[in-house]
Amino acid sequence: MQERKKQWLGGKLFIIDKLRNTASGNPQYLLGLLPPGEQGDLILFKTRPNSPFSFTIRNFEKKQVRISISSARGKYMQLTNIALHKPMEFLK
Repeated sequence: MQERKKQWLGGKLFIIDKLRNTASGNPQYLLGLLPPGEQGDLILFKTRPNSPFSFTIRNFEKKQVRISISSARGKYMQLTNIALHKPMEFLK
């Protein structure tokens, strides 16, 4: 079995398109991530089939997030983890 390569990235999340539902009827999305300081170059990836993230992804739209994506068969990498990005607070 081939090992999947994972990447952790941060930036602003955008929902590009709603894809066809899976055979089980669960939603899938094509997503884009705009890294901080970048202009115009979105990193495209999609939700995995039957992933629980497909049901909550709208909560992260247009917010700063940290994501983990891994390689998969097909054109786009797949989302494996997501969390809101909270800037570190320094001790006062």
